[in-house]
Amino acid sequence: MLFIDDAQFIPEIAIKVKLMIDTIKPLHIILTGLSAFDLAQTGEPLVGRTITHHLFPLCKAEWKQQENALQTRQNLQDRLVYGS
Repeated sequence: MLFIDDAQFIPEIAIKVKLMIDTIKPLHIILTGLSAFDLAQTGEPLVGRTITHHLFPLCKAEWKQQENALQTRQNLQDRLVYGS
């Protein structure tokens, strides 16, 4: 298992991932990044090699299930800066 965060900053990432997937068996690669559109539009076909998941941020109601109101308020600044 190979996990690469901010993969959109790696030049020619799709070509490199395709080569790794085709030559290293078994290998699972997870690519994440803020710019999923850039990753999807690399121009390199990864047909049959990809599964795409769109992860949305948690809403306040979901946070309420995990923490109390004070914790939610204390974490607000970090969530506004870094996301949730």
